[in-house]
Amino acid sequence: MQAIILAAGDSTRYEGNKLLTPFNGKLLVEYAIDFCIENGIRNIYITLSPHIAIKDNPIYQTLVKNYGDIGTHPNLKLNFKIQ
Repeated sequence: MQAIILAAGDSTRYEGNKLLTPFNGKLLVEYAIDFCIENGIRNIYITLSPHIAIKDNPIYQTLVKNYGDIGTHPNLKLNFKIQ
């Protein structure tokens, strides 16, 4: 099974990207990733804005640190798509 998490683009009313907002020590997108993992989904596609999908961006580094770089996690395949 596969999942697509749409995390690119900013919210006009929120003035930022809601999924990249920290909440209780994690980014909201991490809750979506964890939900997928807990429900047996191992092939996850995440769309990111170009300014986020840069290797030295702290949000990108957090995702890589917690879930492994693309294809390096033994039981999880994250695919980042620049939108």
